[in-house]
Amino acid sequence: MIRILQIWCYIFLTTYLTGTGAVNLLRRFACGVRRGNPAPLLSPGAASMAGLVFTTVYAQAWSLLGAVGAAANLGLMALCVLSGIACFPQIAEAFIGFRVGPDWRSSSPEKKSSAAGADVLRFLRMCGIAVLVLLYAYGTSRGYMHTDTILYHAQSIRWAEEAGAVPGLALLHNRLGYNSAAFPLTALFSFPYVFGQSYHCVGGYLALLVMLECMRVLRLFPALVLRDRETGTSPGISDFVRLAGIYYLLTIYDEMISPASDYFMVCIGFYIVIRFLGLLENGEEDPFPYALLSMAAVWNITMKLSAAPFILLAVFPVCLYVRRKTARPIIVFVLCAILIALPFLARNVILTGYLLYPYPAIDLFDLPWKIDAGYARSDQMEIAVWGRGYTDVYQYHAPLSYWVPGWFMSQSPLHRILLILDAAAVPGIAALAGKRAVGRSIEGSGLAVVCASTVGGLIFWFASAPLMRYGCVYVYLTAALFAALLWEHLAGRLSGRKARVFARVFALFMLAFFLWKGVSFGRELVGMWRQDGATYLTEQKDYPDVSCTPYEIDGITFYHADGKGTSYEAFPSSPFPARIRLRGTGLERGFVPENGGQN
Repeated sequence: MIRILQIWCYIFLTTYLTGTGAVNLLRRFACGVRRGNPAPLLSPGAASMAGLVFTTVYAQAWSLLGAVGAAANLGLMALCVLSGIACFPQIAEAFIGFRVGPDWRSSSPEKKSSAAGADVLRFLRMCGIAVLVLLYAYGTSRGYMHTDTILYHAQSIRWAEEAGAVPGLALLHNRLGYNSAAFPLTALFSFPYVFGQSYHCVGGYLALLVMLECMRVLRLFPALVLRDRETGTSPGISDFVRLAGIYYLLTIYDEMISPASDYFMVCIGFYIVIRFLGLLENGEEDPFPYALLSMAAVWNITMKLSAAPFILLAVFPVCLYVRRKTARPIIVFVLCAILIALPFLARNVILTGYLLYPYPAIDLFDLPWKIDAGYARSDQMEIAVWGRGYTDVYQYHAPLSYWVPGWFMSQSPLHRILLILDAAAVPGIAALAGKRAVGRSIEGSGLAVVCASTVGGLIFWFASAPLMRYGCVYVYLTAALFAALLWEHLAGRLSGRKARVFARVFALFMLAFFLWKGVSFGRELVGMWRQDGATYLTEQKDYPDVSCTPYEIDGITFYHADGKGTSYEAFPSSPFPARIRLRGTGLERGFVPENGGQN
């Protein structure tokens, strides 16, 4: 746990500096802002999230050249120094309220005379943040390792640490071709060459950032309880999504130790939608912050292709820029999106021979290590049927009436309820969001885009591979958006005392929600302590050790696990012996099929 806090400090420092620099640079190119003009301040969380986008692209690009290790971090630190120098005035103002100018005076001296009540609230907020940091560091230090982590996540990270992107790696094990940007990013901050153990705590850091954003819903509670006739705060649509995000983040608390791309994708999806709705609710008319979130949507696709529907959010800032008749920002952000996606696509080609794997229909390259098209198609069908609850690829073309009943009953009771509500909510969301968009207001149009991307994502997920582990983001978002739209529709018909009572109903719902989740979360913490005690207060629980059988390929020792998972230590390894040969004298040169056959 202590080691995780140390690594998190490094992650925050590097992502904050690179995120601030990247956003300022993008603002200068997209908006034509001259150097020296004051840039809007980014909150530490938003800057760190932007930095995660940058470091993900950086780690993937570095993996194309070689191992993502000490040299990659030295390069990252050099970029941080450059960013810190370039953005020093903005960073100084953000952290110490000091605007660096010709006379080096504080930009806001009135802050020193702030009310005592505000100081108390600020102190309580900082205490709450500290508690959350400790709780999430504790959860990231221990827990349950995801099955797929043992099967291929750990090996993918090890390959990124040892050799980067290796040609034909999917020939060793097809799941090593399931490229995710989460693996090079985890490798960048794993530090096995420093601590003697590969740490996997980026997922926990990401979950912490999203939880801090979701917990802002607590600002509503005192306002709703004390609401009077003149003033008060009503819940916005983003607050309903925040509650759904809190539920999800507490659900994966004992699993976020696992560097699974599913958790990355869902957390980022919640963050994007919450921030997008927050901008709409604040009346933000500048397209730039919406465009930044669209870039985050592209980033999320590199985590997992199931996040593709979130790219529909990019329609909104494009329309705003078109309305302003400015083409330059659109061009800049399109180039930025390409830059974010390019290392991911390049890694796909190197690992599998395809631009997107396992989708052999997009066949652009003739490479000696390319996966056989028939094998890739079978892999694609296996993913789909696995999501439906089967393992036989021959059931891929089975009608809905065959697999939906069994798939539905295999879900948890809460998920079954939410799926029913989602099916009923789709026309309601279309009607309520459409009504808001009729007036052509920015908020109404933006809300329509958010609803379209969410409902479109729900349909896309169900039609492709309906596995709840990552599809839950669409299931939860659809239910939350419908509840929020219905709430606003009913609240808009009330006034006076009825409106105050209606608002306090939401406060009571929040109280019941936090009591319910608080009790279950407390039990979970007690159970984790009883299981591991103080074992991982310093270090992090390591990848599980799996017994493997050695064998040789071209004089190099490989390992297989008789069809089971292999985890991290046995390297290089796969569930079954691979029928491949080396392209050169080392692992970095990659693999080709043995005698032209398919692995």
